[in-house]
Amino acid sequence: MTLTATYADDLSRVRLAVTGAPALADHAFIERSTDQITWTTVRGGDTVALAGGAGQLDDYEFMPGVPNYYRASYVDAGDITSVGVTGGGPVTGNNTSLSPALPAGIAPGDLLVLIASIRNSGTGTVNTPTGWTDMVTAGNVKVMGRRYVTGDAAPTVTFTGGAAGASTTAVVWAVHNADLTPTTQNAQLNASAQNVAYPGITVPGTSQLSVLVAWKQAQPSTWATPVGMVGVTSVNNAQGSGDSSAVFLAAYPTVVPSGTLTVTGGAAAISRAAVFALQRAAYLTRDTANVTPNMGRVWIKNLQRPYLNRAVTVTDWGTITRPARAGVLEVISRSLPVAVTDLRGSRRYPLEITAANLDIADDLDHCFSTGEPVLLHVPDGAPFPGGYFVIGDIDIDRHSKRTLRRFFTLPLTEVAAPPGTIVGDTVLYSDILAAFTSYAALLVAEPSYSDVLDRIADPADVVVP
Repeated sequence: MTLTATYADDLSRVRLAVTGAPALADHAFIERSTDQITWTTVRGGDTVALAGGAGQLDDYEFMPGVPNYYRASYVDAGDITSVGVTGGGPVTGNNTSLSPALPAGIAPGDLLVLIASIRNSGTGTVNTPTGWTDMVTAGNVKVMGRRYVTGDAAPTVTFTGGAAGASTTAVVWAVHNADLTPTTQNAQLNASAQNVAYPGITVPGTSQLSVLVAWKQAQPSTWATPVGMVGVTSVNNAQGSGDSSAVFLAAYPTVVPSGTLTVTGGAAAISRAAVFALQRAAYLTRDTANVTPNMGRVWIKNLQRPYLNRAVTVTDWGTITRPARAGVLEVISRSLPVAVTDLRGSRRYPLEITAANLDIADDLDHCFSTGEPVLLHVPDGAPFPGGYFVIGDIDIDRHSKRTLRRFFTLPLTEVAAPPGTIVGDTVLYSDILAAFTSYAALLVAEPSYSDVLDRIADPADVVVP
């Protein structure tokens, strides 16, 4: 998978292109940062559509002249599902380390769940392999996890505190679309008995997968699957002094009540049980890219209609004012008045831009006719402020009788940025109708759908002055 970021000066945008996203991803979530600490969602980047693992988005609000870092998180909106366990089931040993194979059919971003145990309940512990994270620890039983990355090898699990006859067991279970950190968990140690009691949990949310891991210091013949759960795997470890374990899952309950696992065969023995819940993963995998946009000109951008973005020549600007929102009230029989104050208003100032000829002036007139808020995007070091503005009453002057130049005076009032849900296109259906007389003519000029989307509309065709 690849995320690329390329600056284009046609509309002053960073083109973000995704290829090779995970097949199970529904959409990409794209963010921007200049320090890789604080991240901001790119406008329109909350749900970037993917088709065949590919998608694209244009960012018009980048920071000019400095590295802009982007990350694309690939999201699967579906439920958590079980992929499978180590081929052939759990691996066992007699007081020895174990290397359970990774399950078949795993994909990048899947959660690998490593479950391991050692028979010595009082002294035996499971050591966490490098690169794995503890999820649940219950004495001599431990559940660990990590996200699968292509090329990951099977883990090697070592144990501490064992002795001759200490049976060891390990298995890797793969889960798709699950988060690494349990949202809740509960574990207990049971006194010697034939059956195995397990604790209950209340799941803090919906669409979470609940998992029950049980272990017994004996060798039963079978584990009965609890009502409402599905068996994932079980093992009867005959090596050493012998023990047994089993894993069950329940699909998206809000409560897992405490209960008892019925165990057939073997002898009464101490046991452990742990129950935990996994929520849906925030993303499957993530990709990053960076670019330093070389924006050397001043741009006036319309985020609702980016085809109206224009580079402009600034020739002058006026005094910047911050109007007061306060009142001074004279009080009878008092020398000092009372002030009633509020935050000052936003910045306001006039900006003068020059159109070199009548065609450019006419084009700018069309672009400003919408009256919508604009982004005044200025290069680093500009002597006047950029930001989001509303343009007031526009004056267009010629300064002399014979010149073809036109001088626009734009009264700017700083405003809040448009909501992130406002996302514009570079071409509209009406522009396609105006540009082509038939579908055949369109196919000749723009043979693919992506070619059509990359067209830049003509403001004279799509904006009604």
